[in-house]
Amino acid sequence: ADHFLFSACWPTVAATAPPLRHCCGGALRRMRLAWTRRRGWTDFLVCSNLLYAVIGGAYAEKGMPFRGALLVASGATSFAYHSSGEQFASTADQVAATAAFLATAPLLRHVSPAVAATEVVLVTAALYFKYVVQSPSPKGEGYWAPHCAWHLLVAMGQALCVAALPYSELCDCERCPGAY
Repeated sequence: ADHFLFSACWPTVAATAPPLRHCCGGALRRMRLAWTRRRGWTDFLVCSNLLYAVIGGAYAEKGMPFRGALLVASGATSFAYHSSGEQFASTADQVAATAAFLATAPLLRHVSPAVAATEVVLVTAALYFKYVVQSPSPKGEGYWAPHCAWHLLVAMGQALCVAALPYSELCDCERCPGAY
């Protein structure tokens, strides 16, 4: 019965609806074209964002749920950006990544000097791949491999940082009298 009602109404709806190419100023057509250029789950730029969710969970387990949530948000926006074929969520990706970095960078004062030095090397290498080696356009040659290196180095830096922190909201190192 539902099928019959739908069939009976469809010619009326189809006759009164504007053609798809004119709808929303062509936005639907552009979205459909962009969707055909998306990246699949097996692309490293898409699946590497799952690492940020795992590392964000580790931050939450160590008593820093806000920092963990920022890292998960960074991974989610990066996932949206890369799975769309670099068509959507560019600004959100950049804002979330910057917020996650700014929230976790102060934690380096709570780790050993050797870990902090390793973090500086990882951040420097990541920035080198992101801003020197990588093509400025996601469609240009030289984008994919350097951006994969960026994702991997950022994940390594975040994982090292959370692994080196104590399991407490209160820092017990000699350099810090208070909480994170």
